[in-house]
Amino acid sequence: MSSAQKKQQQAHPLGRPSAAKQSSRKSKAAWRKNVQLDPSIENPSAALPPAPHTLTNEQLFSEDRRPDHTSANVALGVVPQRQRKQQGSLKSLDVLKNKSDTPAVLGRKKSSSAAAAAADRATRVSKEMKDQLRRIAHRPVHGALGGSVDAEQVGTTGLKSAAQTADFDMWSAGGLAAVAGQQGKGKKRKADEDGEEEEDEWIDDPRREQPKLPRTLAPSRASTSSDPLLLARSLPALPTPHPGTSYNPTAEDHAELVQLAYSAESRKEAEERRGAAFKTLFETNRRAAREGALAEEVSEPKTKREKGKSKKMSEQERVNQRLVKLMGMDSLPVDDAEAEEEEEEGNEVKSGDDDEDDEGDKVYEIKRKTKAQRARAMRAKEEAAAAAARKQARITRAMLYTLPSLRKRALAAARERAEAAAAVRAKREARVRERGLEGVRVGRNKVGEVAVRTEVQLEEDLAEGLRGVKPEGNLFRDRFQSFQARALAEPGSNRYPVQKQGKTGRRGRKEYEIPSYRHFK
Repeated sequence: MSSAQKKQQQAHPLGRPSAAKQSSRKSKAAWRKNVQLDPSIENPSAALPPAPHTLTNEQLFSEDRRPDHTSANVALGVVPQRQRKQQGSLKSLDVLKNKSDTPAVLGRKKSSSAAAAAADRATRVSKEMKDQLRRIAHRPVHGALGGSVDAEQVGTTGLKSAAQTADFDMWSAGGLAAVAGQQGKGKKRKADEDGEEEEDEWIDDPRREQPKLPRTLAPSRASTSSDPLLLARSLPALPTPHPGTSYNPTAEDHAELVQLAYSAESRKEAEERRGAAFKTLFETNRRAAREGALAEEVSEPKTKREKGKSKKMSEQERVNQRLVKLMGMDSLPVDDAEAEEEEEEGNEVKSGDDDEDDEGDKVYEIKRKTKAQRARAMRAKEEAAAAAARKQARITRAMLYTLPSLRKRALAAARERAEAAAAVRAKREARVRERGLEGVRVGRNKVGEVAVRTEVQLEEDLAEGLRGVKPEGNLFRDRFQSFQARALAEPGSNRYPVQKQGKTGRRGRKEYEIPSYRHFK
């Protein structure tokens, strides 16, 4: 066997060159010498197609009597095959067949029909909702035939639902149940029309929980509330006038109105008299206190402490202390620093007096106590502590026997306090229900009285008929006073604008006397 045959047998089936006995290929000459090629590569003429002159006309040419996808060019791969457009498929159907790559949220398993109905309801937008959105966006609403709906028809839409919503209170349990019942009826009716049974949604309706009533919306329930603000806000805009304020009242009503006005004026006059009497008493006592203070200042103090104290107190302080004493009140408080100074001065004066008194006394020598004296003092201290403990124990045992009576008295006192507080609260609520916050101090001002309650005409001023009635009163004033009485406006006093303080203000201006030579003529 020749070396060529050995190389032919050792050739790789895929045509990879092989050099089994070659250790390395360090040069191009060694590679060319030992490389081995496949027979098909060595003889390339065997793989080429036959020459055209050796083929017949039927093999070289063909008649194309069919579409392009069967033509010779397509068969030879020269022209790609065109796909025929499918017949009967619409673009809308192709769009609907496309599915999203995002998976849907997994919920409770439902039947195919129920799931399809729920998906249809979730994605569907009703015509009423579209029309409502168009009205909100101020766009024309189209009718059944494509024309725009008239303005009158647009204005009447939704009145039925608005009338239904006005029949119930959304903050009450009954109103929430009514809404749920109406929605349940609508769902049931729709399910009956579709012929399918409606299933509960897997997401709970948040409206099933009773909402909490806000405090600002509580005037609708002021009849059961004890808050004075809610009671005041539940009053009407203007109080019902007295029958005596009519243009043609009866004699009894007019007399009653005059009596009410007389009582109110009498109370005001009595208050003014009490204020004037108190002011007179205050001025009299102040004058007496000033005279007494001056008299004490003229007279010499009796002791050194009084002398030091009189030096520290000014004339105004002495007058104030005297005035407070005459009024029957406690003395005015003294500053801590002044009290400490007075105490130190008193101690100094007292020590000086003691030194004067003890000048003739005998001076004792200070000695250390003996052991027996210390033991005797310790026993006396322990005996005193034991006696105090026994006394406290006797007092405690005596109190244990009086616990039932003490408990009864405490409960009775608590009950009396609760009854008194309830009576005061009921009286205040009745007054607020009748007159609002009239006379109550709110902040720094008091709520005034509504003038419509006190408008009185004398008998000779009453008109005999409607032709003689004169327009009286002030509706704006009455309404604003009613706002204050109903806690809708804060009462305030009449305040006038204050001029600025400074260069631009009247108080800040400097006045100069212009010399005579500056008045040019």
